[in-house]
Amino acid sequence: FHWIPNYLEEFLKSVIPLYTHFGSQETVLSGHLAMAITTGLAIGSSLLGVFIFLKGKSRGFFVFENKFWVDELYEVLFIKPFQMVSRFFASIFDPKIIDGSILMISRRFKSLGGVMNIIQNGDVQWYLLLMVAGLVFVMAFLLRGVVI
Repeated sequence: FHWIPNYLEEFLKSVIPLYTHFGSQETVLSGHLAMAITTGLAIGSSLLGVFIFLKGKSRGFFVFENKFWVDELYEVLFIKPFQMVSRFFASIFDPKIIDGSILMISRRFKSLGGVMNIIQNGDVQWYLLLMVAGLVFVMAFLLRGVVI
């Protein structure tokens, strides 16, 4: 099979050291050995699967039947902690921080509206008094320190 280029060997040349074998440099894991190991593992795992299936419900089949308990492990490692964090944010952070800041702003505007309700009551004489007081305040600010 030396007429087929070995791209994997070229890719792994910097990782797997070379050794000299009968005058030629080859990697520690030659191409033929890697193919033999892979084929052996594939055949062995296929035979193991057939043996377990034909034997029926054994201890090994119990593990396969429960899918290696991946779902239970996923629930314990990811779903439960995420639910706990979500409950914390839903019960403490959201009502106290998020809703509290929104309600605080609305309460401030409501109190400002109460103050503006006192000032803007529809009485024209009151408006005139406020304009004169504002004019006096502006004149006093602009003429401070000026002697007439």
